[in-house]
Amino acid sequence: FLLVFRLNRAALRHYSAREDCGNMIMAARRVALAANAMLGASRPDLRDRLCEVVTAFPVAFMLHLWGDGVTRKSAFATMTKHVMADLDAYHTVLDAHNRPLALVQYAQDVLQHALGPAAANAHNGPLDAFIVRQLFTHIEALVAPLSSCERIQSTRLPFIYVAHLRSFLLAVLCGLPVVYACD
Repeated sequence: FLLVFRLNRAALRHYSAREDCGNMIMAARRVALAANAMLGASRPDLRDRLCEVVTAFPVAFMLHLWGDGVTRKSAFATMTKHVMADLDAYHTVLDAHNRPLALVQYAQDVLQHALGPAAANAHNGPLDAFIVRQLFTHIEALVAPLSSCERIQSTRLPFIYVAHLRSFLLAVLCGLPVVYACD
């Protein structure tokens, strides 16, 4: 029973993590599509900076959840070597402890600087405010799957289940030679 419980919990976590990773990819695509649709003709530089974030985010997401800190940094640097045009921002993200959140923060800063309240006078105010709200919403959607996967990764099974499972398996494995010795 305990073995089935543990396997069931592992399968549930696996499918939940797969769903969250799929949600992360869909959120990244929504950011790219919204940036292209809303900024493609008017602000290609801003669109490209947001698409850089969308390209680097899945890599940062994956490496944040896998591996140790040293290999994560070198793997991220290798996989995203020429993705970001702003080298200062790239090195800031590379040195961050939580690279996915650093990328989200970078995208929000880019939006705030280019289309925020201070820059609204240079453009057509209400439309820019709508675009900023939409893009902020899409960028914030990248954080929910990350938080969910971090929660799955950091939540351990209760110790009592692990202890009972080990005891039961030890009893079964010690009893097998006795059962088969009679044959």
